[in-house]
Amino acid sequence: MKGRPGLEIRARSGYFYHPTAADLQATRQRDLDGALFSPIDLTALTFTARWKQQVSGKQAGTSHTEFELVMPANFAAIDEADHNHITLDILALAKTPDGKLVGDRIARSIDGHLNEMQLKQIRERGFTYANALDLPAGNYLVRFVVRDGLNGRIGSVAAPLKVTSPSSSASAPTPLRP
Repeated sequence: MKGRPGLEIRARSGYFYHPTAADLQATRQRDLDGALFSPIDLTALTFTARWKQQVSGKQAGTSHTEFELVMPANFAAIDEADHNHITLDILALAKTPDGKLVGDRIARSIDGHLNEMQLKQIRERGFTYANALDLPAGNYLVRFVVRDGLNGRIGSVAAPLKVTSPSSSASAPTPLRP
């Protein structure tokens, strides 16, 4: 050190950080909310959203619109050392063209251990998640998000949807054209 001969500075070059369960949950929630409200699609985890049939909803004035999220082979991390552990978060949220949230948010967490047959299917053919949204007639932009809980990769896509009135529901929903 200048001006003080014989002195030596000793300092760490790094440190170890062990996140708590609360830290991990906060990061997970921040990731999911960021992807759900992002204006752009995230592509670290790929999947395809497909609209299926549309029928009268459970509540008066709504249509029940089914969808599938199709993930390709090997889309997610699987911890084989932990008995084929997989963990996924799947979200769906509908918004009107002016950004108003409509209907209930779909939030599904999958956390489990795959048997050999399930592991083979995901490795070779992927995974399909099916669910539905109950929405009144109108035009929507539905944001879908899938997050791999083992490695934090996220994919999202915004899919336009036109919901017809329950009395005139067609067998399949009409996608909006950009």
